[in-house]
Amino acid sequence: MGWLMCRKHPDVIEQGKLVDMSDLAANPVISVQRKFYVPLVALIWAAFPTLTPYYMWGEGLWEAWFVCVMFRYVLILNITWCVNSAAHYWGYKPYNKTINPVECNIRHVMFGEGFHNYHHTFPWDYKASEYGPLDGFNPATIFINTMAVLGQAYDLRQPSADMIGDRHDDTVSRRAGESATGVLSLQLVCVSAYGVFTAGWPERIRRFRRSELPPAKSKSKRIGNSCAPIRPSLYTTPVTAAIPETTGQVSYKYI
Repeated sequence: MGWLMCRKHPDVIEQGKLVDMSDLAANPVISVQRKFYVPLVALIWAAFPTLTPYYMWGEGLWEAWFVCVMFRYVLILNITWCVNSAAHYWGYKPYNKTINPVECNIRHVMFGEGFHNYHHTFPWDYKASEYGPLDGFNPATIFINTMAVLGQAYDLRQPSADMIGDRHDDTVSRRAGESATGVLSLQLVCVSAYGVFTAGWPERIRRFRRSELPPAKSKSKRIGNSCAPIRPSLYTTPVTAAIPETTGQVSYKYI
């Protein structure tokens, strides 16, 4: 991540101004996003992830802020930076052995990134991978395909099978392996997310689950619990008490 600390060369800044961005400037969705960028970031990046646990299951405001915003932000930043570090260092080169980028071994948890040996060999492929949306767990391709259906993405290009190379048997075996690991990775992500969620707020989750169970699930219908309706007669507070001098027994009067 040290490259973020480097200043851009003046030529990069000057030449960047010459790039034709008129098509993006004419896009109404991008125009709205640029116009309301700050309030959108405040709402989507900060307010929504903080206030959701605060109001939905009574989490503390500071805990929600540091876990759902700050910790999430640091985690996502490091995953993003892995694209330009680990994804170019550890892995194998099935498409072009003469370049540095590789097919990274942690690509299945990088949400569609990590296929950089392919991406730098065929940079115009919108999928950035030889495989489909589910092969190798590539949710970025699913998002782009969804935007294409909505008309927000178009002219999606990808190379032909002949251009990729006449490696039919190798491609079939790799695709089978990618599909299997992709499905397992999807399950791993879902299970991990559920584990983090329940570990972060275990007591809140247990209370939420109990509140949804019907009264018949109660283990103690006599006194009631978090699953059964509370019986006021069993939870009243004594307001008067008298101790007879002869017996020493305590008698209570309830309201």
